[in-house]
Amino acid sequence: MVAARNLDWIDECWDRAEPPPVSFAIEPHREPGARVSLAEGIVKHVDEERLDIGTPGFRAERASLEYHLPASLDLRPLVGRRVRVEVAQGKTLTICGDTGRLWLVAHYGRDTFWQSVGGVDLCVSISKDAEVMHVAGPAGQQYIVECGGSARISWGARAWVVEFVSLGESGEAAYFIADASLWH
Repeated sequence: MVAARNLDWIDECWDRAEPPPVSFAIEPHREPGARVSLAEGIVKHVDEERLDIGTPGFRAERASLEYHLPASLDLRPLVGRRVRVEVAQGKTLTICGDTGRLWLVAHYGRDTFWQSVGGVDLCVSISKDAEVMHVAGPAGQQYIVECGGSARISWGARAWVVEFVSLGESGEAAYFIADASLWH
C-alpha cells in the first residue's frame, strides 16, 4: 500500500509566486506560441495584460503584446494609433508611433540605459548600492528617484514620466519612461 502524499505545499508556493515587475512578449496570431521581436500596425484593443495590433483588412497580420506592467500605466490612449512595438533581448520594450513619437520604454536590468525621447537624450542609471535611480534629462535636468517613485520630465510642450517600479534581489531594476498621457 502506498501512503498518500501531502501536496498542499505546491498550492501554497504557487499562490505566493509574484509575477515579475515588468515582462513582455509579442506573439503573432498566425503562429500561436511563437515569439517575435517586432510588430507594427494599428492598436485594436488594450486590456490589463495585452495589446492587440493589426492592419485593417488583414486578419492574418495581427499580433499581441502580452505584458505585465505597473498599474500606473494606461495604454488605452494608443487604441486606433499606428505603432511599432519592439522587444529587445527580453529586457526592453519600446512602443513608438509611426512618426517616431516615443510612447513607452520599459526596461529590466542593471545597466545604464540611454534613450532618445522626442529628440532629447535621457540617461537612466541605478546607483552602485541600488538604492536610487539617477535620471539625466534635457538642459541639465537631474532627478534622483527612489524605488516606487517617479519623476516628470518636461521639454517644450512634451512631458514624460520616469518611474522606478521595483528592485530585484540581484540588483536589477524595473523602470519605464512613458509619455505623460499614458501615466496616472
